[in-house]
Amino acid sequence: MKTPTKTANVTTVLAACLTLANIALAQSVPTPAVKTVKSDPIVLTPFEVASDQDNGYAATETLAGTRMRTSLRDVGASLTILTPEFLRDLGVNSFEQALLYTPSVDSTEGDNTDANRAGGTQMRFGTGQSYSIRGFNTNAGNQSISHDFFTALEPTDNYNLERITLSLGPNALLIGVGNPQGTAVTSTKRAQLQRRKTEVQTQADSNGSLRVAIDHNQPLIKDKLAFRLNLLHDEAREFRKYEGKNQERLTLSISAKPWANTKLTLNHESYSLGTNASSLVWGFDGGALRWAAAGKPTIDFTPAGQTWTDTRPYLDATGKPIPVARGVVDTDGFVDSRNDFDPNLVLAQITGNTQVYTVGLNLPNPMINTRYQGQLSGATFGGVSSANYQSANPWAMFGLSKSTNLNGGTWKDPSSAQHGRWSQLLLEQKIAEGLYLELGGNLALYNQSQAPNFFTTVTIDPNRYLPNGSPNPGYLVPYADNAQMQFRPIKNRSAEYRATLSYELDLTKRHSWFGKHNFAGLYQTTRSDADQDLTRVFNLATVGLPASGGWSSDAVNAGNGLQTRAYFVNGNVPVLPDSVQVLNNLAQLNSYGKLLGATANESAPLNLSRISFLNPLKSKFTSKAFSFGWQARWFDGKLVTVVGYRKDDTKSYGVPTVRNVANPAIPGSATDPLKKTFALAQDIPYNDQPSIVADGQSRTYGGVYHVLPWLSLTYNRSSNFLPVPNASWVDPLGRPAPNSLGKTVDYGVRFSLLQGRLALGVNQFTTSADNQSRNANASVGGTRNILSRLRTNYKVPGDPYFRDLAEAGGYPVDTGNTSDTWSYVAEGYEMNLVYNPSRNWRVSLSGSVNTNKLGTHLEAVGAYLYADSKYQGLGTWKKFASELRKIEAGQASSIFNLNPATATAKAQAAADALYLEQQTAAQEKSYLDDVALNGVTTARNGKYALNGLVTRVFNEGRLKGWTVGGNYRWRSENTIGYQRLTDTAGVPNGRVDVRRPLFGKELWDLGAMVSYQRRIFSNVNLRTQLNIQNLPNWQTPRLVRSDYDTNAIYGTTNAIVPVLWELRRPRNYVLTATFEF
Repeated sequence: MKTPTKTANVTTVLAACLTLANIALAQSVPTPAVKTVKSDPIVLTPFEVASDQDNGYAATETLAGTRMRTSLRDVGASLTILTPEFLRDLGVNSFEQALLYTPSVDSTEGDNTDANRAGGTQMRFGTGQSYSIRGFNTNAGNQSISHDFFTALEPTDNYNLERITLSLGPNALLIGVGNPQGTAVTSTKRAQLQRRKTEVQTQADSNGSLRVAIDHNQPLIKDKLAFRLNLLHDEAREFRKYEGKNQERLTLSISAKPWANTKLTLNHESYSLGTNASSLVWGFDGGALRWAAAGKPTIDFTPAGQTWTDTRPYLDATGKPIPVARGVVDTDGFVDSRNDFDPNLVLAQITGNTQVYTVGLNLPNPMINTRYQGQLSGATFGGVSSANYQSANPWAMFGLSKSTNLNGGTWKDPSSAQHGRWSQLLLEQKIAEGLYLELGGNLALYNQSQAPNFFTTVTIDPNRYLPNGSPNPGYLVPYADNAQMQFRPIKNRSAEYRATLSYELDLTKRHSWFGKHNFAGLYQTTRSDADQDLTRVFNLATVGLPASGGWSSDAVNAGNGLQTRAYFVNGNVPVLPDSVQVLNNLAQLNSYGKLLGATANESAPLNLSRISFLNPLKSKFTSKAFSFGWQARWFDGKLVTVVGYRKDDTKSYGVPTVRNVANPAIPGSATDPLKKTFALAQDIPYNDQPSIVADGQSRTYGGVYHVLPWLSLTYNRSSNFLPVPNASWVDPLGRPAPNSLGKTVDYGVRFSLLQGRLALGVNQFTTSADNQSRNANASVGGTRNILSRLRTNYKVPGDPYFRDLAEAGGYPVDTGNTSDTWSYVAEGYEMNLVYNPSRNWRVSLSGSVNTNKLGTHLEAVGAYLYADSKYQGLGTWKKFASELRKIEAGQASSIFNLNPATATAKAQAAADALYLEQQTAAQEKSYLDDVALNGVTTARNGKYALNGLVTRVFNEGRLKGWTVGGNYRWRSENTIGYQRLTDTAGVPNGRVDVRRPLFGKELWDLGAMVSYQRRIFSNVNLRTQLNIQNLPNWQTPRLVRSDYDTNAIYGTTNAIVPVLWELRRPRNYVLTATFEF
């Protein structure tokens, strides 16, 4: 692929900068650092802080306690502030990487409670910025991130940030409506009125990343008018091909002080990102393990358009019979039934029309209908089929490299293309002595083209022949299917306006004990709109083909949809055929004319087109909020108290289900409702009445008692609530998601020792979250599979009993946006230590002890599963399986109209019965296992955590200008599963036994840093820095789940074996050159 010119230009700039740095280091004589230019101080309003007052890693002031500037020592809430110097020494640019060095924060990689983690679903459906706070985890991108206390729609980057503040636990004064675990507040770089300053930073790493950031501050009229421009070009690369992101960002800040008591600030950012996010937890197909253990049986006969019955012929392409599998004893030695070639039942036949675009085999016609082909059955662990379990080294089996990226997206066509802008205007006015007013507004627009496709479930093709009987070049070759094939255009908008009035009352004139009091009132209005179309590629030419051939007249039936498949011949990974690639090549795919199928029925014509397969996710959220805060300093400042109250009135509006789009390419579409498709979000108006009306009241109480100059005691009690802004979120029973409520109580002690050089804070917390709404799709995945099977195999062919089974999208569980609630209580301790023993040393240590107890959850899923109706419910599905077993045994069914006298019907009944039994068992087991965890402590990444960053600066001597340092993260052993209840013979037959958890191993992460700083010209300072990530280059994957080996794949039935692992990122060298002038 030809390298873009833009990349070449950046490479040239980077090379020039680094060359200049090397020349300067080789030829320059060491000189003192650039001295700060003295100027008159700027008086700040109560609504802003200055990072230049920070002392190394220690911040001195914050807005994150009350939204008013406050000395950090007077804030009782649990805060962690990452200063610019801290971020610089770590050498990280991403928001989530920086937060990993704060207490009670962790990535959600390795979360063994999310079935979609292996495929990277969580990361790829969000922004990729995924982490947990105090053990609370929500969907990616929904972690209450804000910039300057306005909601951030976009993924953040450090290039335009002054600092990052993490507020742990709910804080009504700070965020009001927000997640109960806490919030991360970023402070945007603002134009400074006094001094011209420019910083140019270039960065490259051993993964091939290239980054150039420019920060220029320019006063136009000193102390009156200035602008600040931040530019970013970023090509971030990870160790796997196409993993990372490209960024082009611009932030402009204008500050004006037209009068002595008035300040105006305008901030604007425009951005364009292309992101390919991949999970470190991979998901190769566990069925390959079972298949290998069973002797690797293959399908050496032609499909012939027939199911695997005992009456059909089993012949090769030349018409000769097929010898039985090794170990099978048969009278004639040839295959006459399934048991002759698959005695251990590790293969399954595809019985429905399945249209697949195939890459990697260079086929003349890659458009294949895989009906009648075989595939590997899922492995059974813990008593149910589990597709994504694998050995510690599946790459050996499949011949793939660990650096292989099995998620869709290229640099030209990323899986997530994002662009947008936000503009912010702030007016700060001093009205009278001690009385200040801030008026602010923020408008944001966010667009995303999302293709959350992944090819991580790698399996083996056991078919010697293609459906038409020709030789299969993919025989025994690893491949992966992408069944989702979704493309989601997203458009979000937000408009927020606020007015804050602050007044300081000084009562020290009456008595010093009465102190100073700050009062603040806030009024804020918010409106946010979110549109998301759910589209896939369907073959319009197969809509309405004869039902007797297995086709459906429902335009959005899965049988009419297009899937994709990638083969990995000799370990080679082609450009993965995700939905972006398919859309870019629709004309070429249609040019093949028809599908390659087993018979004329399966060789249907092609007319591929992208259509909406479900109602769009469209919602409007409005909020009006009022809050009041009172901060008082009593007894000469020895006691600082905070009282806050906030009231939010919110409404969420949804849209009706509209399926009215007729397509001329579908005959009968104008009159047949089933042949219509869903409308786009832009064409559907909001409902007149809100779907959800929620009013919440939140309170904050806190205080800091300075017992001695070096000892302080802290207390904070706060609450907040989080209404569900997306009205399309409903539970499996069709009910809207409820409000989430959060509460926290923090007690702490702080020490300031060694004349302020050592600051140590320790706090104990109890944080609860009730009714936290989360996506529950993983908990009803089996349900959707069962309904899809019933539609395809019985409703579509015309079975009378299933005539009124709703089409896809007709039930709440069909939407792909099913929600439910989780409740948690987190308890623990957090520690922050900053030590500057001299001007040569900087030390930052943090740690936490987290006990996160899972409370009541998935109540709606349980109610749905155990409430039987005609087509839904565990009891109903078990009854269906029983009726199908009757047909298999040659008996008539009271439900299904399959003819028990025919071999084909009996084979279909057997396959469908097995499928329903497996899916029902998996669905019930998953739910019961979840319920068993009620009241149990979970530890996804370990209960104990420590983080550290230590640097040594040489200010004199032969090493003058050099800095060396190191950083580390440590996590204690994680919970990787639970043993199960057993019968009298010791065989596991029940739910998980929460009294007997299984543990993994502790996790270490070590890094190092060395830098050199010097003046290279009269007014130019250069800092060259090398960071080494994963210094020891630890590569052993981390175990994140174990389970029972039901099929004795590893040799012993029901032995506890490792089944899910997490990769470690290899060592990475990051070289940064920063010019300041």
